[in-house]
Amino acid sequence: MVDFSKNKSVYAEKKQRMIDVANGKTPDRIPVCSFIESYALAYAGTTIKDVEGHLIKHAKSYGEIYKDIYFDCAYVSYLTHSLKLGKVLGSEVFFASDDGVTLQHKEDCPMTPADYEKISKDPVMWILDEFLPRKFPKFDASNEDQLKAFFASLPPFLEFAGTLVVGNLYFEKFLGMPVVVGGSAEMPLDFYFDFLRGFKGTTIDIRRNKEALLEAKEAIKDYCYDLTKMTHLMMTMPPHIKTLPWLLDNGINAVIRGGEPKLQEFPWILNPCHMPPFLSDDQFEELYLDDFVEFATYIQNHGGHMFTVLEGQWGEKKLQMLNERVPKNSVTFVVENDDIFEAKKTLGKNNSIMGGMPLSMLRNGTKSECIDYAKKLINEVGIDGGYVFATDKVLLAPGDVDLKNYAAVNEFVHVYGQY
Repeated sequence: MVDFSKNKSVYAEKKQRMIDVANGKTPDRIPVCSFIESYALAYAGTTIKDVEGHLIKHAKSYGEIYKDIYFDCAYVSYLTHSLKLGKVLGSEVFFASDDGVTLQHKEDCPMTPADYEKISKDPVMWILDEFLPRKFPKFDASNEDQLKAFFASLPPFLEFAGTLVVGNLYFEKFLGMPVVVGGSAEMPLDFYFDFLRGFKGTTIDIRRNKEALLEAKEAIKDYCYDLTKMTHLMMTMPPHIKTLPWLLDNGINAVIRGGEPKLQEFPWILNPCHMPPFLSDDQFEELYLDDFVEFATYIQNHGGHMFTVLEGQWGEKKLQMLNERVPKNSVTFVVENDDIFEAKKTLGKNNSIMGGMPLSMLRNGTKSECIDYAKKLINEVGIDGGYVFATDKVLLAPGDVDLKNYAAVNEFVHVYGQY
């Protein structure tokens, strides 16, 4: 029997810990957050194929691990991409690996250098008229066939949207578990890197077509802001579905009319940074830093909080630049390959830090080694607040972690990490 009253209290308590960390306050204990994606399905003994199209089963499968291992917060409560949507439009950019669980992505960025001029003039029309037909073959057809493809894409899109709502509601009501990701903020340069031009094209253009790239990067910035507002509305709707004035204001005034949003302080807006590890310090300062500071400031000024994953290795100089420019208490930084103890000394001065527990150690180390390292993280990174305990990498595939080690360190942090 589910005790909804108890879950409501537990949810509020755990959510407050995350809010306190984001706001530079010391919570009652160090929060433990998952960094779990499709691995949740392996834990539940199911596959992507099994849960696609089954909203309740999808949510329950993602929630199984949270019943058995202690967490204060979940990373996500659902598969982050719809395989059906791509297939309906003739694309398999996202696909399930042979294990049936791991969600993978292959690069498909059909933009050319000749497109920069068109993007600079009208990025939205270029995306609609040229980019989408190149990326999704079903849109490269007659008007009649394009219309058919559009209507065919609605069911999988609505299914995916329903997955967001049902997943977050299930985690809140049935598990008492907050979900940290509540929207997406894509930096303009990352938008080219991830979706339009790709890794090879973007890195080449930085050297050969830099001025055209800079101009087009500025042109697409408003589009990136619109995506932030839209995804925040979709992914924060379940916990705030009773707040009708907020939903209407953000749905009509902010998203449809392009006005200023009123963002929620929790959940946070995910910002996956992919380009910086491939930039020199000078390139980062010239091409990326200003946009990052602008987005972090915008989100904070409108009531939200940015959740930045420092993917790969950034290096000390880039982290110092972030610390000098990023507004205080505007971002929680997930440290991946950089030294988290050094990152605490730089980024941790003004903003909060998340991560630190090596996934490789949890997979291959002994229980005592894992607990000793978790203790070191608490004593050095979490000593004065501003820290969320989590793994340093996302859990995707079966076998990514030794569950006994994972459960042991989370329980240890929950007990030992009290202020």
